[in-house]
Amino acid sequence: MKLHSLEEATEEVKRRSTETEYYFAIVLKDEDKVIGEVEAYPEQDDSEKGDSASMDTFSPC
Repeated sequence: MKLHSLEEATEEVKRRSTETEYYFAIVLKDEDKVIGEVEAYPEQDDSEKGDSASMDTFSPC
């Protein structure tokens, strides 16, 4: 995804902040360059525990 302005980036941050997925940037540290992203969403660790189970396992989107 390429954003063309600070306003566009701000709107994207607002949109993503309402979602349940988490986004992580993939960065070339030595070059300080973003080369991609990873999306993940939480899953319950055990379906037998019901809705109160912790959401500590993540799956890629």
